[in-house]
Amino acid sequence: MFQPVVRVNSEKIYEINLINNTSPKDSVPPCYSRFVPEQTDDYAWENNRVAFRTYADWDAAGNKISEVKKISSDYGSNLSRFEISIKGNDTKSAGITLQEKNGEGSINQENRWLSYWEPHQDSELDTGIVIPLLR
Repeated sequence: MFQPVVRVNSEKIYEINLINNTSPKDSVPPCYSRFVPEQTDDYAWENNRVAFRTYADWDAAGNKISEVKKISSDYGSNLSRFEISIKGNDTKSAGITLQEKNGEGSINQENRWLSYWEPHQDSELDTGIVIPLLR
């Protein structure tokens, strides 16, 4: 995965060069990501275990907001890691989406994290946020 820079309503072409490709041609890639053209600001990624999507549309009270997201998802992991930098506003907020609202949440202010778990169909959804100390 890489962080593309594409202006709204524009098009950009990226060239991908394979180096020392040793995987068979009929193999399934273990991880992949893409912009979803059917939605505005929609990005999807998955590995061999889970799939995710994220959406963004930043314009806060007339302020132009700039966001840079670095998303990583390791092969074999159920987790994704986001490193997010936001410019254009002094106030920043983060939240967790509750799907069915029948789960359990935890907050640890001292260690600066929150989490939420809930059953979902025949599985579970778990989400957490860790906020690093500003240096």
